Amino acid sequence: MLKPETAPVIRQLKAANIRTVMVTGDNILTGISVARDCGMVGETDHVLLAKVTAPSSEHPAALTFEPADTPDILVQYSDDVDNKYTSINAGDGDPRYHLAVTGKAWALLCQYFPDLVPRIVAKGTVFARMSPDQKAQLVEELQAIDYIVGMCGDGANDCGALKTAHVGISLSEAEASVAAPFTSHTDNIQCVPQVICEGRCALTTNFSVFKYMALYSIIQFVSVLILYTAYSNLTDPQFLYIDLFIVTVIAVFMGYTGARHELVAHKPLGNLLGAVNMFSVLSQIALVILTQVIAYLYLLQQPWFEPNKPTPGNEEDNTVSWETGTIFYISAFQYLTLCIAYSPGHPFRQPIYTNFWLTVSLVSLTVITLMMLLCPWSWLMELMRIKYDPENDLMMFRVALLLMIALHFVVSLSTEHFVARSRFLKKCFQWITCKREPKNKYKSVIRDMNEDLSWPPEPLCLVLWFQEPLCLVLWFQASVFGAMVSGASV
Repeated sequence: MLKPETAPVIRQLKAANIRTVMVTGDNILTGISVARDCGMVGETDHVLLAKVTAPSSEHPAALTFEPADTPDILVQYSDDVDNKYTSINAGDGDPRYHLAVTGKAWALLCQYFPDLVPRIVAKGTVFARMSPDQKAQLVEELQAIDYIVGMCGDGANDCGALKTAHVGISLSEAEASVAAPFTSHTDNIQCVPQVICEGRCALTTNFSVFKYMALYSIIQFVSVLILYTAYSNLTDPQFLYIDLFIVTVIAVFMGYTGARHELVAHKPLGNLLGAVNMFSVLSQIALVILTQVIAYLYLLQQPWFEPNKPTPGNEEDNTVSWETGTIFYISAFQYLTLCIAYSPGHPFRQPIYTNFWLTVSLVSLTVITLMMLLCPWSWLMELMRIKYDPENDLMMFRVALLLMIALHFVVSLSTEHFVARSRFLKKCFQWITCKREPKNKYKSVIRDMNEDLSWPPEPLCLVLWFQEPLCLVLWFQASVFGAMVSGASV
């Protein structure tokens, strides 16, 4: 009996363009019926039953496809003895096709037609009468064509497949929970969308924190490098404020942003050193360097500016200079800006303002840093060891620095949100690298089926899967989408 929670979850996964596959030990007709009831197979979709005949003294091994549901699909058997498989004619319509395979046919298929196994697993939806070893083998074949596979199971016969899959989700707390890294407290697949959402959020957060920490090092390196040219450096209180109160607090709270509970067909970036992530980091490095250099050059043009003159044997006095204060103001705001730029919300995470502690930290640190910039109180300047003029607060210069900070904020967020995450940038990198072949093998397999007129079903019936077959996610893998394999008892 079909569980009431199953069909809505399958519809949610299909809406997110995530592929679902059923592997069961039940009868093939039962599996097909359950697949139709839960929505794995559409109402107008056709199911072809793959049958494999073992070789004998009179004929070689043969692979045929018979309609499992409707009589309007004609199977044309070839008279050519060299032709290992048959072709079909689906008429003038454009239905979608699914392949159904039994455990017996699977064993013969792997033995006599190993070159066709990728095509079967790329198009197969129902695998019935499968033994525990065959379930694990099916998962391996899906992985062989670069799917990231998630397996849902509730019995001891699913342990092998649960352990083999990239993500194993046990739907019971019995034997299956020992082999699976995840165990659901409910005996249905309602947890699957949550696992996907949490995985996508975790992957996005990991990349964001990594990029922020990389930029933190670059910002401080650039600041110190510029100040060394002026025979100066950041003071100890300034280093402490940046490292302890800004970077440490932000790095901890950036990971507190929750996941969105809505599945989308868009996949997160899966390669940390990919072109898009590298562009994001390098573009922000360029903006950081440009802003600090402009602020430093602007300081040099001020009529009241007195260059720092090193005092031999007194390094502490050398650090209290106009150069140090200017670079400190700019860099402190850059850490806050990059936190916002690298805290994406839609489509995989909640908006940044839902992260209470991060929002409070950003607001508090922004207010404190603004006070240092616009309110040069003597006690605050002495505390942070920032040079100031008691008789002239130089408000015009401070406002100019604030405008530079605001401009950097706008350009940084615009670059990250509208350029680095755009599909146009991804296509540009593909054009530059002359990428012509699909990255994943399953895309090549489906393309070959489209081009092979003798392979069932007809090429037009594969348009949906060719566009972007997405499946269950494993958040820390480079290829984020694979296949979900679930038992017939769903």
